[in-house]
Amino acid sequence: MISVGLDYLFFYNKNTGTAKVGEVKAGGNYVDITTILSGFSIGWSHIIGLTNGGLFFLDAHAGIGFAGRVDSSGYRSYAQINGFATNWTSLTSANGNVLFFYNAPAGVGATALLDEFGTYVYIGLVRGGLPTGASHLTGAKNGTLFFLKNSNSTGATWFINELGEARPVQGLSGFGAWTMVTAG
Repeated sequence: MISVGLDYLFFYNKNTGTAKVGEVKAGGNYVDITTILSGFSIGWSHIIGLTNGGLFFLDAHAGIGFAGRVDSSGYRSYAQINGFATNWTSLTSANGNVLFFYNAPAGVGATALLDEFGTYVYIGLVRGGLPTGASHLTGAKNGTLFFLKNSNSTGATWFINELGEARPVQGLSGFGAWTMVTAG
């Protein structure tokens, strides 16, 4: 299940290639927007929902991405995007429309923009200063990226602006071993 936009949930089954869209109304009421959707590729390794309604699928092993959108009419697909590196270990969104790709062993990242109409724009690689071996990565709507490395209880924050430009903010220590981390 992926949160998309302000109110929508996208459910996906990577074994069957089926999906479904729901909406959480004011007051917390859940409503189905679609019945079961079929025809999705199976085995996407990462799916990210953006606050602008964009939805991005990545098959990190095949180097293929796919853009879509979730809104009150359900799900709309846009286009397959080929040529991704095949070594991304994590993918997150930050600052509304920014995708951040991360390769933990190499300590390398990349940024791209995805607008609400499925337009994908690659910004570039992020090198130098990214943590290596982070076990967890999450992005926040305010542009903050948080890296956590369980093996030595350290973390780091980075900031990505709305144009996809990234910079380090601070290193952190004393976190312990957490199995999940998320941001809003």
